[in-house]
Amino acid sequence: MRIGKEEIISFLDKTTEWALYVLIFSLAFSNTLVEICAIAAIICWVAKKALLGKGGFKLAYTELNLPLGIFYVIALLSIFWSTNPDISLRAFIRKLTEYLALYFIVVETVRERRVAYNMIKALGVSLLVVCLDGIYQKFVFFDFIRNFKLFSLHNMTGPFKFPNGLSSWLLIASSPFIGLALFYPLERNAPDREALRLKTAASILAVLAVYCLYSTYTRGAIMSFMASVFLMLLLRGTKITYTICALFVIGFVALSVTLPVPEGAHRYHGLRYYIGMSDLIGGITSKHRLRMWTTGWRMFLDRPFLGQGFNTFMVNYNRFKVPDQTKGLWYAHNCYLQFAAEMGIFGALSFLWMIWRMTINSIKSYRLIQDDFLRFAFLGLFCGIAAYLLHASVDTSLYSLRLAILFYISLGLLMGIKRVGYGKI
Repeated sequence: MRIGKEEIISFLDKTTEWALYVLIFSLAFSNTLVEICAIAAIICWVAKKALLGKGGFKLAYTELNLPLGIFYVIALLSIFWSTNPDISLRAFIRKLTEYLALYFIVVETVRERRVAYNMIKALGVSLLVVCLDGIYQKFVFFDFIRNFKLFSLHNMTGPFKFPNGLSSWLLIASSPFIGLALFYPLERNAPDREALRLKTAASILAVLAVYCLYSTYTRGAIMSFMASVFLMLLLRGTKITYTICALFVIGFVALSVTLPVPEGAHRYHGLRYYIGMSDLIGGITSKHRLRMWTTGWRMFLDRPFLGQGFNTFMVNYNRFKVPDQTKGLWYAHNCYLQFAAEMGIFGALSFLWMIWRMTINSIKSYRLIQDDFLRFAFLGLFCGIAAYLLHASVDTSLYSLRLAILFYISLGLLMGIKRVGYGKI
């Protein structure tokens, strides 16, 4: 039996779709499975485009194409003047090219509501497993997936090595379900059973995720999460949400000013530790970050326009570190400063431009999506991405393989949901 081109394309589409489902589910657990699924999706995507001919290689249009394209070109050019061209070239091909390919694959795969729903469902199943794993770790002191112990005997890490990895993942992974739990409508008199099940499941996942996020004791992520919930309530735009926002701001300001942080706050995991402002500069972790930021700033000033070369921050670290810095090689713990140090001011600005366009476009698009599920999943996902990007200003999430892939896939899903919601497929 002869197999036609359309059958092959359909097979490639279905394989790509399922590779993405498995990839999304496994992002929290396995680098190996993530890479296998990513490579499978990319191969099928490229093969499909080759079968479609010249027109097939045209990328799907999104409002982020231009800033992402400029960022990609600057990273490519930085290889030619990099202090370590081999490292820059490998990272450009094996990381950034893969990330952007996955972004466009997700955008092009999310052509109907069913696919968006299934991707969010895969994320939800993964979130449930990770939360149960983290809660198990909290009480047994090691997780059942990778046998990781609690960090410093207190901080939940789940299947991640460090608590900030889990917290960064939770910021995005929990966000669609928080949006659905808060805002997905139910009929007052006789709620639809399917809608009730969906809202109940989303609410359970949201509660579990918030508990696990708090248990990481990662202050930057927790404050970013609080900011994302505030943004979510603000964008919802009802009198009730505006009132909650006002009370939220008043309470946060009052508590941050009046609550002192006890001595040794880096060992204290309580409310005052997270919102007390007096320890933000004086704490041990804050001082360590300030030294890393100083190193990053020195590196940037050395070559402010060209940068040191894509992904070369760590190999150049010892040349610029402050004299009293502890031994070791570190990331900048500010992804935007690291972009500036590696690719110059224009590399950092192109990424910030992408964030700006995503923000403006998402705020404008949210109310125009008619489907309730897609609209509130979109709202939650946007706010989760915003929280992730805010946390990236004090962490390394955009330089971690699984967390970076999570970001670009979520960005593609956000743009895909918008296209489906608009009917622009």
